[in-house]
Amino acid sequence: MFNWTKSLVITYGEDQRGGQSELDTVKCNHCGFTMIVKPYQSLDQCKGCMKFVCELCAAKRELGDPCRPEEQRLEEFEKACRIGVDQIEAFRRFM
Repeated sequence: MFNWTKSLVITYGEDQRGGQSELDTVKCNHCGFTMIVKPYQSLDQCKGCMKFVCELCAAKRELGDPCRPEEQRLEEFEKACRIGVDQIEAFRRFM
């Protein structure tokens, strides 16, 4: 199962017709970064959650960081804020 986002219309100059270009994108499951997918491009996949991740998150995972999907980190951050942890400290710890 792929977690493709809908095609994202990005204006990065003019294409051959003089308008906008539509590109396929995929979202990193760990940090939320939106990556542009080129045809036949291989994407990194986390062995913990089996979802696509960006190159930075893949490198962190190879260095031993645990698999922490974006949704899990946001829930941990909200929980810490609810129990009274300073928001800046909670952000540093969980994000």
